[in-house]
Amino acid sequence: MGIEKNPNKITEIVGSDRWGYQIVPIMLEKVHGSYGISERDINPEDLREAVKLYDADADKISYLAEDPLSVISKLANYRSEFVRIYVLEERGATYDYDKIHREIRALITS
Repeated sequence: MGIEKNPNKITEIVGSDRWGYQIVPIMLEKVHGSYGISERDINPEDLREAVKLYDADADKISYLAEDPLSVISKLANYRSEFVRIYVLEERGATYDYDKIHREIRALITS
């Protein structure tokens, strides 16, 4: 990742050495209104809002996140990470946040 390999480049982009970062891994175990298969031990009260499928022929209710044809089931096990960059702003200084964002994003994705 560009941040770990090029901290001096981030300092140049931000215009200050008063910055830090955090890399946070994420796993979409929960997708709004749906729950992943791995959450078998979740409180039934919490599952009230989960999107459910009802099979009238089998008289069975299942969760959308468990349906192998559902996009939700694919997202339930998706793993990624996001990066937070913190800058301690100097009083009176102006920052072009759009430009900083674009340049850091280009560095990270290159």
